[in-house]
Amino acid sequence: MLDSVTSSVAALTRLTVPIDFGSPDGEPVDLLFTLQSDTRAFLPAFSRLCRLLRSSWLRDGLRQARSADEGMAILRMAENELADPSAVPYGAGGAVAVEAATAE
Repeated sequence: MLDSVTSSVAALTRLTVPIDFGSPDGEPVDLLFTLQSDTRAFLPAFSRLCRLLRSSWLRDGLRQARSADEGMAILRMAENELADPSAVPYGAGGAVAVEAATAE
């Protein structure tokens, strides 16, 4: 969190080899997000990202995306659904201002 940051930016890293962090559900982690935001905007931005990631179709879509652009389109759909649940058909994919990268 930096006071000089003027907008929130998130970056997604998709791991080819998941990491076991000892999560309560026992599932290894394969999607990592970093969030850069000013101090006041951090918690609202983090909360919004957490709400988006509750959606299994979003997580599955991000795992299956073949490009950063496709991942962004999926995130945008999720963002639209969060704003207006009736705007996106159930089971569709979604997006946020995120940069995508794949790590091996």
